[in-house]
Amino acid sequence: MFAKNHYKVELSLPACLFVRDPQSSELGKMLAYTAAKMIGETGIEAFTLLKLAKNTGCTEATVYRYFSGKQQLLYYLMNLYWGYVLFGIEFHIKGEKSDSKRLNRAIDVLLDPNIDNFSAPGTGQLLKAVAISEGIRIHLRPEVSEEIEQGKLKYYVELIDLFELLIHKAHPGYSYSRSLAGTLIDASLQQSFYQIHNTPLTDKSCISKGPSGFIRSLLPIVD
Repeated sequence: MFAKNHYKVELSLPACLFVRDPQSSELGKMLAYTAAKMIGETGIEAFTLLKLAKNTGCTEATVYRYFSGKQQLLYYLMNLYWGYVLFGIEFHIKGEKSDSKRLNRAIDVLLDPNIDNFSAPGTGQLLKAVAISEGIRIHLRPEVSEEIEQGKLKYYVELIDLFELLIHKAHPGYSYSRSLAGTLIDASLQQSFYQIHNTPLTDKSCISKGPSGFIRSLLPIVD
């Protein structure tokens, strides 16, 4: 959908997302890459740090030097995903003066982020698979407010902030810009999950054509 632009982006992630920054070593990068592949394929329930250690040829103790547990690792991967999506949106709406076009272009990126344009080759599809599998559930927790304060949902919150602003500018008379922002982000992942698994929980058109039409139908009809 968008031209291929290869820019290596180094995201600044909160220290609460790791014990030792995985980006500080080749082993750390391999652990994150392999974990994303495993979680995307089997889900977080079947994933363990011991299995990650075996798949990367290191000890479980070594994995714990980078992550305190699989929940912290999942937050790390999800923040990578949301951070790259956020960067991609800001990159592609830059210079666009029409508020309506800025919002629609942001939705384009949300649905097809092309993360590999800004990260190591192959990373994008792995992170997207993790997001589709686990991205909605990660913030549906009783302690979500505390986790937001700790920074565990840093880039998810910033992504909502951006969409809230874009929706407000494109539809200034609409009263639920922030609620809609979160709904758009979550629905894009939920509907992608339904499409991949060919579930009867959504319309056939979302399965055959993808979620784009449905996501855009959520936008306000009148200002």
